[in-house]
Amino acid sequence: MIIITALLLGLSFSMIALYLAYSISKTKFFREAFEFLATYSSESIGKDKRSMRKLRKIKKQLDRAKRRLMLLFFIHLAIFMLSYTALISTTYLVIPVQDIIVRIPIGIPLISGTIDGHYVTHILFIAFIGFMAPSYLFAKIVKMTQPVK
Repeated sequence: MIIITALLLGLSFSMIALYLAYSISKTKFFREAFEFLATYSSESIGKDKRSMRKLRKIKKQLDRAKRRLMLLFFIHLAIFMLSYTALISTTYLVIPVQDIIVRIPIGIPLISGTIDGHYVTHILFIAFIGFMAPSYLFAKIVKMTQPVK
């Protein structure tokens, strides 16, 4: 029961982080930057006078779009860190102290040990597994918000 609680805590905090990251990246502020970069990133810029004039003309908008994407990266990083910190805090608040070390049915390399012939691990590792389970979705959201080349 405690293992299921830790897994559900990890999944719920991960899903909240996914929802926040997705909703923030779809705001008009960031969507404009993606659209601008998608428009101009596929064009090759030559070294002739005409291309240089065009580049000078859009340089300010290009720098603004790049700064917005850098800001989005830091926002995604902050969301991940805050949700993971909240997961750790909530896990320690919800799980009783005597149940921090739990028995698991199979050994997990590098994070489990054996006590009296049973595999055991810390409950935070179980919560972390639940947190990282939907990480594919998070990576897909981050990749989906990148400009198309």
